[in-house]
Amino acid sequence: MGKMNVVNEDLDAEHRPEGEDMNNYGPLHDRVLLGFEINWQNGAVVVRLSHGELIEFKRVISINISRKFPWGPSNYILETRSFVVGNELKRFVIVMQSGDEISIIADEVVVPDGVHQCFPCAISTEAP
Repeated sequence: MGKMNVVNEDLDAEHRPEGEDMNNYGPLHDRVLLGFEINWQNGAVVVRLSHGELIEFKRVISINISRKFPWGPSNYILETRSFVVGNELKRFVIVMQSGDEISIIADEVVVPDGVHQCFPCAISTEAP
């Protein structure tokens, strides 16, 4: 299991570097969201994706899942974003192609190797 530090930065449109391709949605674009597992006692949330990939959020204090389909039904990911919201906390957002957003506030996220850039605030990656 490898770990690596990733640079803190926002992906939201107001903070993107000038000239950055706004259609580059990141490595999780078009992955299928299969489901969630919540471990209440440990404060952990696991997001299950297509290709057997898992994203684990640790020390979660809040999760908000919208499923209103403002752009029509879809279970595909459009893009991901992350924001620093406190000394140790980060807000991770998964934007679905349906227009819905999944927001998780936690202090750590573990992502599969090769997709660490999906959350620039991520602090560790793990081999599947």
